[in-house]
Amino acid sequence: MLFKLYRRLLPFAHPFRSKMILSSLMNIISNAIGSVNLLALLPIVSVVLGEPNIAGTPSTGILQKFTNFFLVHGPSGLLDRIASLERICAFVFVTYLLKNVFQYSAGYIMSLVESGMARSIRDAVFEKLSTLSLDYYYDRKSGQLLSRLTNDVGVVNGTLASGILTIVGQPVQIIIFISTMLVISPKMTAISVTIAALSLY
Repeated sequence: MLFKLYRRLLPFAHPFRSKMILSSLMNIISNAIGSVNLLALLPIVSVVLGEPNIAGTPSTGILQKFTNFFLVHGPSGLLDRIASLERICAFVFVTYLLKNVFQYSAGYIMSLVESGMARSIRDAVFEKLSTLSLDYYYDRKSGQLLSRLTNDVGVVNGTLASGILTIVGQPVQIIIFISTMLVISPKMTAISVTIAALSLY
């Protein structure tokens, strides 16, 4: 039922496919940048616990290089925790800033798509109403017809736009988060996924 509804509504989204692709791409980039902040936990733990070694985990080289980038050592070779935390905070600030910029841009472009789609749907509904007989209007109140052109069209348009973004954005976000978790700890990822699957069941 829902698939048939989307199939009938997709022609209204076809003229705006370029903007929807651009909005989806920005949404994907925003989710990717947001997931990178998970890796910022590694240098934070290193600073708090006194620079532990993460050797023995898969992708150790990448994680160790990423962690070492944020660890600042003084002239004596000791870990400078204040300077390291400042570098980590700057990284988190920049990544969240970029994430919000891309997320805002995606939402702005999608709002243009929604307004254009709403106009197209209202025009189609109005053209359909113009072809109906007088008996149809005799049995219905004017408020019902206005509701079809305003509230119903708005709900359908919002559902279509949010559904398209969800179909594109959510799988990518899930893949990015699971990949990041696998890089950090495959065993903990397997345990978390198993517990989540059992809880969902």
